[in-house]
Amino acid sequence: MKSMNKIYALYVNENKYEMKISCEKHWENQRNFVEKGSDVIKRWNDCIFLSFSRSTLVEKASEIKKEWLQKQYEIISKIADINLK
Repeated sequence: MKSMNKIYALYVNENKYEMKISCEKHWENQRNFVEKGSDVIKRWNDCIFLSFSRSTLVEKASEIKKEWLQKQYEIISKIADINLK
């Protein structure tokens, strides 16, 4: 039964390269927000994603981590390609 499920929050901060999944009681106040629509994950703000599914948030965190890594690889590649004459 959906209303008995815990609400999990994924916190991401690209500036500090931090990620954390938690299940804090105060997110229960957002149950109606999380239940709306068909999306398994709801974006709460720039740093927080909410879901009833912890495993889905783990997958989302993995995707975000890959995006962060790709950005850094591109920067490293640009630095490596600097050609001094």
